[in-house]
Amino acid sequence: MTAITEQPPQPATQAQKKKKASLQPLTAALPNLSSDGFSAALRASALHLQSRDEEIDSDHLRKSLGDAVYEGTTMTQLLNSCCHLLRQAGRKGGMTSEKLFSSLVPLGFEEAHVLLLIEVLQWVRSGSPTSESTAGKSSPPASPPPTEPAVPEEAEAPEQTGAEADPPEAEPPEAVAATVQPQEETDAVLPDPGSPELQAIQEDEDEHEFTILETLEQEPEPEPEEALTPRAEAALASKYLGRLSHVAEDAAQIQVKAMDSEAKATRVNTLPSGKWGMMTWQERLVFLQSCPTVEQATVATQRREKLGKRINAKPPLDAYVITAPFNGSVLKPPAWREDEDLSLVVGDIVVSVGPAPYGKRGWSVGFRVDEPCRYKIFPSSKNYVRRLRSADVSGLSDEALGVLSKFDEKETDRTAGYTAVPRVSIEAVEVTGAVTRASTAVDSVGRQVEKRIAYYSIHCAGPTGESWTVQRRYSEFEQLRNDLLHATSGDGGNVAGLSREEVASLSFPSKHTALSGNRLREVRVNSFNAWLSSVHTATSGLGRTSHAYILLRRFLRPASPLRQKFSGFEHDGKSYPQVNLQVYPDTDAKGTGEFVAMRLGITAVSTFVAQLSKFITANGRLRLEVDQLVPAGLGVQYVLVLPSDDSAETAVNRFAMRVKEEYDFVICESVKKTIAAEVKQRMRRV
Repeated sequence: MTAITEQPPQPATQAQKKKKASLQPLTAALPNLSSDGFSAALRASALHLQSRDEEIDSDHLRKSLGDAVYEGTTMTQLLNSCCHLLRQAGRKGGMTSEKLFSSLVPLGFEEAHVLLLIEVLQWVRSGSPTSESTAGKSSPPASPPPTEPAVPEEAEAPEQTGAEADPPEAEPPEAVAATVQPQEETDAVLPDPGSPELQAIQEDEDEHEFTILETLEQEPEPEPEEALTPRAEAALASKYLGRLSHVAEDAAQIQVKAMDSEAKATRVNTLPSGKWGMMTWQERLVFLQSCPTVEQATVATQRREKLGKRINAKPPLDAYVITAPFNGSVLKPPAWREDEDLSLVVGDIVVSVGPAPYGKRGWSVGFRVDEPCRYKIFPSSKNYVRRLRSADVSGLSDEALGVLSKFDEKETDRTAGYTAVPRVSIEAVEVTGAVTRASTAVDSVGRQVEKRIAYYSIHCAGPTGESWTVQRRYSEFEQLRNDLLHATSGDGGNVAGLSREEVASLSFPSKHTALSGNRLREVRVNSFNAWLSSVHTATSGLGRTSHAYILLRRFLRPASPLRQKFSGFEHDGKSYPQVNLQVYPDTDAKGTGEFVAMRLGITAVSTFVAQLSKFITANGRLRLEVDQLVPAGLGVQYVLVLPSDDSAETAVNRFAMRVKEEYDFVICESVKKTIAAEVKQRMRRV
C-alpha cells in the first residue's frame, strides 16, 4: 500500500524544466486577482515585451497586485507568467477567441479573465498607447531583453514536460484583434517593475526586441506555401501534439486535485508502491475516474461545500432540524392530525415552503427530505425546530443532501404546499351498489386460485356541490369499525368525541352468512349504507379535529385527482401562468384558492375561488356500476353522471356511445331504458 502524494509527474530533464516558463504562478493567484490587477499585469507585461519598461506605472501595478501575491509567489514570478501567457496567445498571428476560451478555461481562467486578455491584445495591436508621459514614473529605463537568439516561427518550440502546460497553439486568428510575436522563453524572469533589477537586463542586438504586429488595417502578406516533406509533417505534428498534451495534463491535474481527498487516498493506496509517482496526470485521472466511489464522493463533497455556503448566506435556507417529536406516538388528536400533519421524530430534516394554509402563527407547510413530494403541516416554532446549520451538512445523508441541493438550485414553485389545505367536509354519504372483480390468490398448498372480490361503491357529496365516488372492500369497512372502537376505548383516551357504546351499538353486517351471490351483495349494500350513514351523522358535528371524524374522512378520501388540471387563470388583463393546480374531487376550493392567491399576489381572490369551485364541481362525477351487459361478455360497467347532465338519459346515452367506441357493441333501446331507470333510482337516493 502506498500513501497518496500530489506530486507532478517527473520532468524529462532538469534543463528542460529550467527553460520552461509556467502559468502556475498566474493560475494560483487568479482567485485573489481583481479585474483591475489582471489587466494591469497584462499591460505591464506587454510593455516589457516591447522594451517599453519606462512606461510601466509601477505604483499602480503594485497597488493592483498587492492582494494577489501570496506566500511562495513573488510579483516577479506573477508578471513573468503573464509574459508567458501573452507569448503563447500571440503565436502565429494570435489565437481565436474560441481557442483562447477552450484552452484557458480548463486551467482555471474565468470568462472575465479571457475577455480581459482579448482586450489587452487589441490594445497591443493599436500601438499600446499609454495615458500620459512616463518621464516622471518611478520605473527606471529598462535595458533590452537578454541576448539569447529568438526562435524563428518555422522552428520547433522546445519540448515541454511537467504538470503545468501551456495553452495550445492555434491557426492564425480572425477574432482576436492583437498579438505579440513570440520569443523563446529563457530562464531569465521578469523583474519587478520599478526595481533596480530592470537595469541589470542587457542585450547587444536590436533585432531581438519584442515588436508589435501589424494593425487591423494592415493585412499581413500570406507566406508562400512550402511543400512539406514527410519528415517535416511528422515534426509539425509532433510539435502541436506536444503542446496539446501539456494542456491536457494541466486540465487533468486540476480535476485530480479537486477530487475528494479521502476517497482518492483510498483508491490510490490500492496501487503498488511508487506507481502513483510514475503516472502522468492524465493517467491518474483515468485511474481515479474508473472508480465510481471517487466520483460520487467528489460530487457529494462539492455539494456539501456549496450547501454549507448557502446556509450562511442571506436570505437563509428555510430548512429545519426537528428538536422535539411531533407524531401520533407522543401526541393525540387533535394535537396531531394524521391526514394533515407531518409525522416527525428528533433529527428529521424538514423544508418549509411557506406559512400554514390556515394562517396560524408558528405553523408552516413543507415536507420531510425523505418524502419531498408530500406537503403537510408542521410546527415551525423554536419549541420543535431549529434552523439547519453549516455544521449539520457533514452529517446529512446523500439522499437528504441531494434533496436540499436541488430545492435550493431550482426555482421554487410559489404555489407549492396548496395540497396541504384540508379537504372539504362531507355533507352526505350513500352506499350505492357493489361490483365484483377477479383476483388471484395462493392457497395453503401454493396453488394459484382465482376468486371474485366484492367492492362497494360509496358516493359522497360536499357542501358546495363537490361529488365523488370511492370503492371499499368488506375488510376496509371492518378496519374502520375497529379503528373507531379503539379510538373510543379507555386505552385510546376517548379522543374521538364519540363513546365506545355508541359505536358498538350500530348494526354492522356479519362476515359469515348463509347468503351468497347477488343476494349477499344486495343485503350488505343496504347494511353498509345504514351503518355508514349512522357513523357520519354521529361524527359530522364534532368538527375536523375529532379523531372519529379524521378516521371517517380518511376512509372516504378519493385516491385519484381530477383528470384535468386547473390552469390558465386570467383576470383584468393579467394572466397567472403559475396557476397549474392538480386538484381532487374533494379539494376545498375556498381554502385552496385563498392560499394560492396569497402566494401569487392575486387580488381578485373571490373571482379566483369561484372559478376553482366551478371547475371542481363541473368535473365531479357520480360513478354508478351496472351489470346489464354481463350476459354480453362485457362484465360490470360504470355510468358516469356529471353535474351538468340534465337527466339520467343523457348520462346513459353518453355511456352507450363509449361502449360502442371501446367494444364495438351497440346497446339496444330496451337495455338503455332499464339502465336509465336504475340510474334514476340511485340518483334519488343520493
